[in-house]
Amino acid sequence: MKEYYTTRDLSQKLGIKEVTIRKWVFDRKIPHYKIGGGKGLLLFKINEIEEWLNRQKVKPHLKLKIAR
Repeated sequence: MKEYYTTRDLSQKLGIKEVTIRKWVFDRKIPHYKIGGGKGLLLFKINEIEEWLNRQKVKPHLKLKIAR
């Protein structure tokens, strides 16, 4: 089983553009590994991405009105 995503893998998995992922990396918003300097290979550990996604959950504001 694959343990890491590349930028392309993660882009396809999440349905977002690679440039968005690279922006998140630049802004240090997403856990990642950089192999080599400068424009090195970016890798994303699958379980860390799943944990990160779970922390991004936003609870809805619920205002329920009960009809009488």
